[in-house]
Amino acid sequence: MQIFGRFLLFFINAYVLILMMRVILTWLKLPQARWIYWVCKITDPVIDYFRKNYPIKVGVIDISIIIPFMILSVLRKIILDLMVLGVPFSLFYLIGLAIIIIDMAYTFVAFILFIFTIVLLIVNINAPSINNPFISTIRTIIDPIVMYIRRFYKINSIYSDRIYLVILAVLIIVAGFVGHAILMHIYLIIDNLSKNSLQNLGMDDNLDFE
Repeated sequence: MQIFGRFLLFFINAYVLILMMRVILTWLKLPQARWIYWVCKITDPVIDYFRKNYPIKVGVIDISIIIPFMILSVLRKIILDLMVLGVPFSLFYLIGLAIIIIDMAYTFVAFILFIFTIVLLIVNINAPSINNPFISTIRTIIDPIVMYIRRFYKINSIYSDRIYLVILAVLIIVAGFVGHAILMHIYLIIDNLSKNSLQNLGMDDNLDFE
């Protein structure tokens, strides 16, 4: 079972790397080559399936690719825990797994918001009047958050827009770390409860045997 689990982990890790390569190739738009053809051939069925059946779009930005990444990450943890490390399957394990999934989603949202904020900051510095569908979509997400910050903290400066974006970026980083720390603390509590319940169960079994 352990050997089979390690084989599955190797396969999942390899496919995640290929998916990441596929995303990077989409951004770079390199000339078609034999190896690029095979990367697309391997990954397109998965990407097209989630784009068609579970589309996630933020304006013109398609982020459906995050779903297979999350599914593969969860599968990797389950296989590692149950098949390789031999962690017992229980209600506590399911609760801990749910917390891990929530943490992954939370971290992803924080990461996307941070990237969007940095992109807007760069645009504000270099080309504030740019008219681009991608940038317009980002503005529809980030601008309401910036307006909310403006209500609580007034900045009188010709660079106020940039300063607010820097403040937002810092707040997102802090919120990301704090949220992750809280979720991991809850996860550790659940993990300790699981270990204690198993120890108590083992003690009860020993008493019954005696």
